[in-house]
Amino acid sequence: MLNLNEWNLSFSNRKFLMNEVYEFRSCFALGNQARSPYSNSVTLGFNKSSQAYIIKMQVNSRYMSVNGQTLEVDPGFATAPTIINSRTMVPIRAVVEAMGGVAGWDEETRQVTLDANGVAVVMFIGSTSYYVSGHPLTMDTAPVIKDGRTLIPVRFAAEALGCGVGWNPDTQEITITFDPNGQPAA
Repeated sequence: MLNLNEWNLSFSNRKFLMNEVYEFRSCFALGNQARSPYSNSVTLGFNKSSQAYIIKMQVNSRYMSVNGQTLEVDPGFATAPTIINSRTMVPIRAVVEAMGGVAGWDEETRQVTLDANGVAVVMFIGSTSYYVSGHPLTMDTAPVIKDGRTLIPVRFAAEALGCGVGWNPDTQEITITFDPNGQPAA
């Protein structure tokens, strides 16, 4: 429930995620609503500050930590980061959303689109070719679909989006760092 001035707004079946921006518009017009302007526009979300963001995931764990807040890696599914051909593969949507970005999927072309920190990344299932803001690049492993879930090589995706990526081989933990301006955090 959100209380905005004297209006009580209720949202059901919706999780509000860190750094995601939501907009509420309402039209309070009588008669022809099609031609009426929006009367209110409210943006909800976290204020961007100079704070660095840290996302931690571990191979075979369904949960990740985003600045200490525990979230599911693939909300509603039991998918966890996994290693395939010596590369850590993750269901990327929740990671990108935690960065304030958007992940898209085109089933017909089997295309994954990631948009965060002012960068657009396009990858294709089964292809090592990918694009970062329109520039073609090649990675050493391809995105896959496993058990009906799309898994992306996390290092290529996160670095393409301007993040720092760390790997601890002893604990099999992935650490993604970035600041609100899309720069790797120190």
